[in-house]
Amino acid sequence: MIFRSIVGKLWLAILVFVVVILAVMSIVQNFVLKDIYLNQQSEQLIEEGRKLAAYIEGQPSQEQLADRIKTVSEVLNASVMVVDRSGIVIQGRGGMHWGMMRRHFQMFNERGQMQQQFSLPIDREDLKLLLDGQTVVHRGYNQAFEMELLWAAIPVRDKDATQSVVFIHTLLQPIAERINVLYTASFYILGGVLLLAVILSLFLSRSLSRPLLQMNQTAQAITRGDYSRSVPVRSKDEIGLLAASLNSLSQEIQEKITAIERLDQTRRDFVANVSHELRTPLTIIQGYTEALLDGFAETEEERQQYLNNVLEESQRLQRLVNDVLDLRSLESGKMVLYKQKVDLTKLLAKVAGIFKPFYAQKQVFLSLSAEEVWEAVYADPDRLEQVFVNLIDNALRHTPAGGEVKISSALETDKVFVTVKDSGPGISSKDLPLIWERFYKVDKARSRGGEGSGLGLAITKAIIDAHGGWVEVTSEPGRGTVMTVCLPVFRENAVH
Repeated sequence: MIFRSIVGKLWLAILVFVVVILAVMSIVQNFVLKDIYLNQQSEQLIEEGRKLAAYIEGQPSQEQLADRIKTVSEVLNASVMVVDRSGIVIQGRGGMHWGMMRRHFQMFNERGQMQQQFSLPIDREDLKLLLDGQTVVHRGYNQAFEMELLWAAIPVRDKDATQSVVFIHTLLQPIAERINVLYTASFYILGGVLLLAVILSLFLSRSLSRPLLQMNQTAQAITRGDYSRSVPVRSKDEIGLLAASLNSLSQEIQEKITAIERLDQTRRDFVANVSHELRTPLTIIQGYTEALLDGFAETEEERQQYLNNVLEESQRLQRLVNDVLDLRSLESGKMVLYKQKVDLTKLLAKVAGIFKPFYAQKQVFLSLSAEEVWEAVYADPDRLEQVFVNLIDNALRHTPAGGEVKISSALETDKVFVTVKDSGPGISSKDLPLIWERFYKVDKARSRGGEGSGLGLAITKAIIDAHGGWVEVTSEPGRGTVMTVCLPVFRENAVH
C-alpha cells in the first residue's frame, strides 16, 4: 500500500493539513463574506446618501436635484427618493412604485404630530432617530414593499431640525446573486488551491523521501559487502547530515575491512614466509645429518665440514626465531626497553669495529665520520646496537666488492641523525615503500644465498618507533641506498 511508505505518509499528512485549513477557510467565508459584502454595500449607501443630503442642504433647483438623484441611482443601481416632513416625495428615481410610497410615507398629520400606520416602511423608533438627525440602515424583508431590501435613510438637516429624508434602497436579491458569484469563484479557487496542494505535497514528500530511499539502498549494498556506494549530500539539514554520516560509516567500514584483510593477508604471508625460512635450514640440517648417519662422510675432514654446516643452519634458525619473537614483542608493545643515556659515537665505533673483518673479507671499504661534540640519547643500548648492526650488515650484503659504505652522524637542535650510505645497486621506487614489510626482499639473488631473514628492517623500524624517532630510506637504481635514523637528544628535564 502506498500509505505504508514514507512518501504516502508524508503526502497524506500534508494533504489532510491542507484540507483542514481549506475547510476552516470555507466555513469562515460562509459566515463572514456575506456580512462583509453587505456591510460594504450599506456603507456605500450611507456615504452616497450623506453626500446627497449635503447637496440638498445647499438648496439646489429641482432640475439639479433630479440630475443628482439620477446619477446616484445609476451609480448605486438603487432606488433614491427625497421625502419632506409632510411625507411628500420631492424627487425620486428607481423602479419602485411611487404611488404606494406616497401612501405609506406620511410621517406627520395636519397638526404636525407623528402618526403611525401599519404599512409604514419605518417604525416609530427609526422615525425618532431620523428626527434626531441619525442615519437608519436596515436589511431584510420589508412589509411596505413586500420584498427583501437593503435600505438606508439619511436625514437632511436645516437649523438643527430634520426637514426631509433621503431614502436609498436596493433589492437584496441581486446582492445575494453577487455573493453567490463570489462563493462560486471562491469554490473554484479553493479547488485549485487543493489541487495545487496535492501536487506540491506529493512533490515535497518525494523530494524528502528520495534521499531516504537512496540511504536504504546504500545500507543494503553495505550489508552485501559493497562499500563503494555513497549517498549524494545535497543539503545541510538533518537528512543531509544523516547521508553524510552513512557515507562516513561506509568509508570507515571499508577501511576497517581493508585493514582486516591486509592483516589477514599479512598473517598468511608471515606464516608462509616463516615456513619457507624454516624449511630451508631444516632441510639442510636433515640432509647433512642423514649423510653422516649413512656414512657418506668418508674422512674426518668431511664429517667436520658436515657438522659445521649443521651448526651454521642451526644458528640461522635461532636468529630467525629470535627475530620473529623480537618483532612480535615490539609490535605488540610488550618488549621492555631499558633506557639510559647512550653515547652514539662510542656505540657506532663499536658496531663498525665488529664489521671491519667482514668488510675486509669482502673487499668493501667501511668509513665512520661523526661530529666531535655529541649529546647523548636516551635509549636502550642493546636495541640501538641491534638497529645499527642490521643497517650495516644490510649495507655490506648489498654492496659489491670494491664498493664503499659510509657511516655518518650529525646533531641538529634537539635531534641526532645517523646515516648509513652504500654504493650498491640501489632500490627501485616501486620497492621502496615495501622494504619495511616483514620477509620482503628486493632481490633474493643478492642476499648471499638467503642469509638474511627478511625481518631486519622491520625490526629496525619497530625499535626506532619505540624510541620516539623515525627511520627513512632514499635510493635510486644504480646510485646506492641511504638509510637515515633520527633520534631525540637526551634532556635532563625531559620526562621519559
